Amino acid sequence: KWYWLLALKSQVSIEGNYPLKFWRWKGYLIQYTSVGHEGPAVLLVHGFGASLQHFRDNISNIADEGHRVWAITLLGFGKSEKPNVDYSELLWSELLRDFIVDVVREPVHLVGNSIGGYICAIAAGLWPSLANSLVLLNSAGSVVPNYSFIPLSKEGRTSWLSRLQARLLLLFLRSRVGGILKGYYPTRTERVDKPLVDEIIRAVSSDHTVYVLQT
Repeated sequence: KWYWLLALKSQVSIEGNYPLKFWRWKGYLIQYTSVGHEGPAVLLVHGFGASLQHFRDNISNIADEGHRVWAITLLGFGKSEKPNVDYSELLWSELLRDFIVDVVREPVHLVGNSIGGYICAIAAGLWPSLANSLVLLNSAGSVVPNYSFIPLSKEGRTSWLSRLQARLLLLFLRSRVGGILKGYYPTRTERVDKPLVDEIIRAVSSDHTVYVLQT
């Protein structure tokens, strides 16, 4: 019901600038935003642990240069739904494919950061007619197939031990978010501000199910 309430309030904005919208994909709610009314279509895809807010300082600049800009929050991240499914490169790539076809409705310039760049590259490789160009920002490389090393039962639920281990790991990572981000982006550590750290912590805390992903 929480995600349905978010959908009903889809005009909530990012820091008062961009409208947040929801698109239903395979029964799951996917958060996105769109800015601009003319020009080439650009789709921004965030990195691991982030959301479309990752591009909050870029969206308007790209739109002002004469583009229509979309930014999406991948399934399992941010305020998009977090179902207990088998997350994989193909799953996220198919999400981008269907978003381009169903929402954007024309080929796009794909822009991806970190794991988002990797997913964009896969999507562009599998469905080249949907990508006018590909921009990779500090892109991730190949990862372990299907990511999750937690075996899922036939009911699709993890064991209590795996859930406990995941929660302990999450508690540890929460205390290290700021330091980890500054280590990855040392040239502009001032960008690792409290709103960014709070948003990452809020995103992973908004669902009671915790998943451990191995890269």
